[in-house]
Amino acid sequence: MKAEVAVEVMQRLQESEPREGLREVKLAEGQGIRQGDVYVWCVPSDWPRGAVRVGESARVLGTGTAAGARHIAEPPAVVHEGKTLPDWIEMPSGGDPAWLVGPVVVAMPGEPWMMPHPEHSPFRVRSTTGVCQITYQYDPSTMRRVVD
Repeated sequence: MKAEVAVEVMQRLQESEPREGLREVKLAEGQGIRQGDVYVWCVPSDWPRGAVRVGESARVLGTGTAAGARHIAEPPAVVHEGKTLPDWIEMPSGGDPAWLVGPVVVAMPGEPWMMPHPEHSPFRVRSTTGVCQITYQYDPSTMRRVVD
């Protein structure tokens, strides 16, 4: 997917997010969903990832400290440190791609995991590869990611 197409997809996702009820989604490789300022992208099963996250906030996918940052990956999903952006996401010049890299969520291919949030519709996510890269929304005026 080209960077221009990814920008169009992200804009369409932002405009279409419903605010109520459980959303059931099945993602194929290259497809994504948006929950507030967090994007979930289905990536190949051999996607680069770091260590399994541990501790009190290990399952938190968002950044920041407000309630809006409480994007969570519930078990059976396992959350790893993220390493890279998908090729189809490209920062405009002057931005650091590392600002947009979130954790990697791993589950069995096709098996659901829940992604609740106090302010957005919850998702039940299934991905064909079992691996999802989290990325963050960015503000083009500041060239930084949006933080709740």
